[in-house]
Amino acid sequence: MKRTLLTFCAALLLFAAASAECATVTINNAVLDCNRPFRITIDGSGAVWFACDNGLYELLYFPSYIGDPLPPPVAVDSIDLGIPTLGSSIYAIAFDTSNNLWFTDTGANRVGKVNLTTRAVTYFTLFVPSSQPEGIVFASDGNMYVAAYGTGVLYRLSPAGAFTAVSSVPVGHHISALLASPGPLLIFSDFDTCAIYEYSAVFDVTAAFSTTCSKLYDLNFGSDGNIWYAGGNKIGKLTGGGAVAYDLPPATFALGITPAPDGTLWYSGSSDGTGTGAARLGQITTSGVVTDVPLPAGNLIAPFIAARKSDGAVFFSETLNGKYGIVLPAVATASDAVVIEFYWAAANHYFITASPSEAHALDTGVFPGWARTGESFPAWMAADEPIPNGYPVCRFYGRPEAGLDSHFYSASTAECQAVIDRFPAAWVYESRNVFEAVLPNQSDGSCPLGTKPLYRLYNNRADVNHRYTTSLAIRATMIAAGWIPEGYGPIGVTMCVPNR
Repeated sequence: MKRTLLTFCAALLLFAAASAECATVTINNAVLDCNRPFRITIDGSGAVWFACDNGLYELLYFPSYIGDPLPPPVAVDSIDLGIPTLGSSIYAIAFDTSNNLWFTDTGANRVGKVNLTTRAVTYFTLFVPSSQPEGIVFASDGNMYVAAYGTGVLYRLSPAGAFTAVSSVPVGHHISALLASPGPLLIFSDFDTCAIYEYSAVFDVTAAFSTTCSKLYDLNFGSDGNIWYAGGNKIGKLTGGGAVAYDLPPATFALGITPAPDGTLWYSGSSDGTGTGAARLGQITTSGVVTDVPLPAGNLIAPFIAARKSDGAVFFSETLNGKYGIVLPAVATASDAVVIEFYWAAANHYFITASPSEAHALDTGVFPGWARTGESFPAWMAADEPIPNGYPVCRFYGRPEAGLDSHFYSASTAECQAVIDRFPAAWVYESRNVFEAVLPNQSDGSCPLGTKPLYRLYNNRADVNHRYTTSLAIRATMIAAGWIPEGYGPIGVTMCVPNR
């Protein structure tokens, strides 16, 4: 069945990029309790971290922007670093494989490590005053590297906390960005001359490549395998044949750049080169097609940006006014199925179906005792072509002889397989695909634009039963009656279904 595009409100932006996706930009005001948010890092689970002057902040949950959010509208987890705001400036974050978060404190001239289990903090101070450490990465050789903006020196940091200078830009210049390649290379930039440097830890050799820009602020890898840079008045890429630079729309000054899952790149920045202008945001294809995204008035300079691979959500920080923003990708397809809810009063059980023939059988008493609750939610038909980020919803039937006589649904292939593997005697695998849905982000439970959360609740009884609802009021009522919320994120979102 051919799908149709949703027609969104005027707040949505249709990008002239290769992906032709719809997206919307949402600015969150003063929700981080964060003084000057800097680098954004997204960990392996999809959790979003902000480095701020006064500490480290993990964004635990942000609601779907369709429908009513749960209070609080945004929740964060902050790590107390035991430092005053004055004199410290937490700039960038990196994670090792031993449950430690590392960060640079450019104002206090040091690197810190947080054990995420104990929250214990350890500091390592650079031996050259005013080094201003900013960039921090783990390279494929297993070592950590730190770029000092103030002195223009690249350091290797040993597990014991000893700094060794391994490379640098010319004296008096500054390193503004640091990137670890999948291979044995470290990439860093000369802020002042727009040169890009490659350092090989294997051969201890540094090579420099010229580019065209006003000042070189940020580096990242594009889907084309090239190194891309945000260069103020230019966005460019370093290819095997040399640097290629692209012009930006008028009054756009690029400060940050990040790859998106659809193969494009997103940039953030300002309306001028002074670092105090209005925020700018946009998208560029690997062929150089640039689209600037208008932002609401009153938003100042957005220097840092990161895109999440799992759902394509783009996060950016506005340093001067303590805000952050989110660009949510759209699932630009309309629903073509309705999932109807039934209730069996004698057993206090709920059941859902997207099958018109099954609903008719329940309505006409083929399966006696069931009645419609009046609740339903939209979905996509099981026979449809794949939808963006879409998954088939499996269905299991709990055997009556096991004391169940109930049904269970999941869009997670891992969860479906776990039921098959762990409970073959209790649950019958009825179908791989009874309708289609989108999985929420596993870290915070957020849903893509154009979808809304579907909550799952478990009755916590021997006669296992689940209820599925998009209603927060129903969710609250069931929890008050002793049912347990299940799903992703702090509030338990099991799937994302079409908004209409």
